[in-house]
Amino acid sequence: LAIKYNSIFVSTGEVNFSSDGKGVFEIPGGERIMSRVTGMGCALGSVMATFVTVTDPLTSVFCALEIFSEVSRKAYSKHKGVGSFKVGFLDELYALGEGCG
Repeated sequence: LAIKYNSIFVSTGEVNFSSDGKGVFEIPGGERIMSRVTGMGCALGSVMATFVTVTDPLTSVFCALEIFSEVSRKAYSKHKGVGSFKVGFLDELYALGEGCG
């Protein structure tokens, strides 16, 4: 798909995969609860799109996937329910930017 559409391909799950058509990259996935929380994929896409404004697409995808995996682990260590996890995830994501600007 990456070659056919001249883009970056991403597949998320227990292991996240991304490809630029030249190589395939594996990144450990986030917490399993993420698949049960509405809006996680949309949020990931938004972060990827934001990162593309400052670096190349493949680096953007890699960094966004890494951040989401780490943030999900932090949030899940404190919040086990889907509702509280979603709020906890957003809080942890927000905390990454505290002190910036």
